[in-house]
Order: sequence, then structure tokens, then C-alpha cells
Amino acid sequence: MENNSTIEQLIPFAKNAGSEAVEETFVQREARPGDTVMTDELVHDSVMNLAERAAEAAACKAVPFNFAQEAWSIIDAQRCDPDCYYIGMDLHSDNVVVTVIQSRFERGQLVGKRVYKKRITTINDGGATLVKELEPFCSGHTHLACVESTYNIYFVFDLFEERGWNIVIADPCAVSQARLKASNDFTDAEYLAERLRTNSLHVSLILPHDTRGVPDMVRPPGVLVQDRARQKIIITNMYANHRGLRLPARIDKLVELGKEQGWNLDDPELTAVLPDRLARVKLVSLLQMVAYTDQVIEFVSGEIKKRCKEIPYTAALLKITGIGPVLATTIGSEIGDIARFQNSKNFVSYCRLAPTSRLSNGKKKGESNAKNGNAYLSWAMTEAANIMMRYEPRAKKAYERSLKKHQHVAYGRVIALRSLAARIARGIYAALSTGEVFDPRKCFG
Repeated sequence: MENNSTIEQLIPFAKNAGSEAVEETFVQREARPGDTVMTDELVHDSVMNLAERAAEAAACKAVPFNFAQEAWSIIDAQRCDPDCYYIGMDLHSDNVVVTVIQSRFERGQLVGKRVYKKRITTINDGGATLVKELEPFCSGHTHLACVESTYNIYFVFDLFEERGWNIVIADPCAVSQARLKASNDFTDAEYLAERLRTNSLHVSLILPHDTRGVPDMVRPPGVLVQDRARQKIIITNMYANHRGLRLPARIDKLVELGKEQGWNLDDPELTAVLPDRLARVKLVSLLQMVAYTDQVIEFVSGEIKKRCKEIPYTAALLKITGIGPVLATTIGSEIGDIARFQNSKNFVSYCRLAPTSRLSNGKKKGESNAKNGNAYLSWAMTEAANIMMRYEPRAKKAYERSLKKHQHVAYGRVIALRSLAARIARGIYAALSTGEVFDPRKCFG
């Protein structure tokens, strides 16, 4: 009896939380097609047997990647050297524009002096030319480089990491918010270097090469489930279009039927669903895509389960109400090392949960880039909030307070849910950065 009570204290989940209760309390929100279909799977994942959850948490011995504190110390040391080279890079698909600035005293002031600028081709040479051009400023000299977050930054960071050079990643909105009167690639690179020199640029660290594969491995299931949901929605809409009715059978049953019959277009049961043979061609092709996606999801999920013990923070996250193995591995792998974030505000912003509106004299003057941050953490925190308020009374009360405040606003439910997700993100940051257990009382009041 003592063991059971201990488990319930660590993981305070309602034992008899059935799918009907979940369906009744489902919060309608603005979401991608896959999100709503994934809810049932995530709830099932989160309300797993208490002993099973405790065993999962106990088995996870992974520690944080622990690279951030040392990296920030090195960066601070570089800034202390007055002869430090500050390198700004405007990266494109086939080239990178580089500007190097160094601090100089002129007329009694410390100003940035440009010592190098050039457009360097990166396509087809693996960055060899870039390394050759930067070597005089990086090898044997104090330096700090910066590149905006884009889709193709990994190879640049690998080049720097292999040589022990120093580089950080910048907010992708940094240059666009500069509002320069005239700009081009060279002014953008120089702007990054100058802001880096004056320490007025929001920068962060990227995961090292050896640990970067973990989030890359964890991300596909979510994308695949969204793709599968999209295919199911097409099937449902197609049936409604042809027959004017709701699909009588679950799509998963149709997939099993198709497998059993060898995807026979003339099967009587499939013919009963859609009498038009040409329409059945499309139906069967979609069912085959669903079946194949099921196989891929099962394969990838199996690999993730094997490596779950190696993903940081999984043990601590599994002890939080509303977070099961799927969300725990997603959140843990995307964080990597909580020390990457200097405070909870930075972490909440990285989760895409920070306010983006611009106000002046109490009036809204527009919004900043709401998609600036990590889409996977944004999704995971929102789903955790959606599930947590079903089983954690304090979370439900916090959601209801926020909903009451925004009840007359368009998408009030969405705002209330995202507000709850931001609270959860702050609570997770506090728990992981201090090593303490997630405390709902502190998180929700």
C-alpha cells in the first residue's frame, strides 16, 4: 500500500478518467488538423497505469546535455577581450555574406570598425571556402560569430564546432526589426556583427552535433500523425461529398478491411461505402497511405521508446500531470539543456507562448512574429495544457479565470488555453532549472 500511495503522490492522476469524460471536457481550439486527432492518443498516453508511469520515470536515467553553462562562460570571456573579432553572417541557400567588426577607439569613443566583408559561395564545397576565409579571424584569436536562425544552419555550426570556434544563433527577427532606411545582405551582416559587439542582440545556443540527433528522431511521429489525420479528413469529407452522410465505419476498420481483401476495388463492402468505382480508386489509395503511415509511426515510435532513457529530463517530466511518454520525450529532447535559456521569459518565448502584440498609449499597433520560436514545444505545451486541466483542479480553475477574462474576445478559448500553456512552461522551467518537483500550487496559484 505504501508503494501505491507514493506513486500517486508523484503522479497524481485520476484513475478512472475515461474517454467519454475527456470528450465532454474537450476544449475546442484553433489547431492544425492533426492536433485534434492526436488528442485521444495523447490522453491515452498520459493516463497510463500509475505503476507503469512510475516505472517509466525510474528507468529514465538520462541527464541534461550540460553544455550551455560552459558555452556561456566562453562567450562572456570572448567579450572581455577588447581585440575580439565580431562576425555577422547573413546565410542564404547557396552563399553567405560575412562581415567582421572589431572595437576601436576613435575620438574618445569605442566604436565598431569593419575589417572584412565578403560574399562567400557555400554550395558544392561543404563550407570549405567559408572556413578558409574565416580562419585568420577565428584561429588563435578571440572571436564571436553570429548567424540568424534559418533552415540550413546546421552545417555552419558543425564547421565551427569541429574547430572549436565560437558561434551563437540570433533571433530571426533581429534584422527585420532594425528598420534600416536601406538594406541589403551586407548591411544585414554588419548589423548582426555590430549588435553582437554592443551585446544588444538576443542570441541563443544550438544543440551540439552529437546531441542534435535526439530531437530530430523524436519529431517525425508528430508530423506523421498530422499527415495521417489529414488523409483521414480527406476520406471523411469525400464520403460526405458523394453520399451526403457521415462515414458509418471507422477509417481504421476500412484500412483493416482493405488489407484483408488485398485492396480489391470490387470488394462488396468497399463498394457499399462508395458505389462509384473511380471514387473507390481514390478511397483505396488514401486507405493505403493511412496503412503505410501507421507502419512508419509504429517503427519510429518503437525506436524512440528504446532511446527514451537517453532523452534529458524525461524522468522529471513524466511526474507531471498530463504529460506522458510522447510529450515528455518531445519536450525533453527539444530543451536539451535548460541552461540554454537565461530565464523563464526566454523559455516561454522560445515555446511561442509569449505575447506578440505591440502597444502604444494603450492602443494596439500591430504584432511581432508569433511564429518565432520552437513549433514542437509550442504544440507539446498546448497539448499538455489541454490534458492537464482535465485532471488538475488548479489548472482547470486557472483556465476558467482566463476564459472569463477573455469571454468577449474572438478566440477567447484559444487565448485562455495558450495562457495556461505559458503557465505550464514557466512551471517546467522552474522545476528543471532548480531540480525540484513540478508544483501545481506555485504554477497555477
